[in-house]
Amino acid sequence: MASTRAVAQCTHLTTHDSRVRSYENWPRSLKQKPDKLSQVSITRAGKGDQTVCFICGGRLKDWEEMDDPWVEHAVLFPKCMYVVLNKGREFIQECR
Repeated sequence: MASTRAVAQCTHLTTHDSRVRSYENWPRSLKQKPDKLSQVSITRAGKGDQTVCFICGGRLKDWEEMDDPWVEHAVLFPKCMYVVLNKGREFIQECR
């Protein structure tokens, strides 16, 4: 479901609206919707359901129906400063 890779700072993705716009042709069958994914700093990255955090560069794919974007981000990338600052270390520990 996840991989890490350094990505360049994507200043054009710093706003929620700009991240939502990255989801053109997002699979409608997925429970995870662009608005929710964008709130978690995740943008579309390629084909299918591939996504990437524009802060930590963590890549997520193969989203399943019950996957919560905040939880998946916290579990797979616990050092992501976006998750740390927005949800806190206690949330990250509870998710693990």
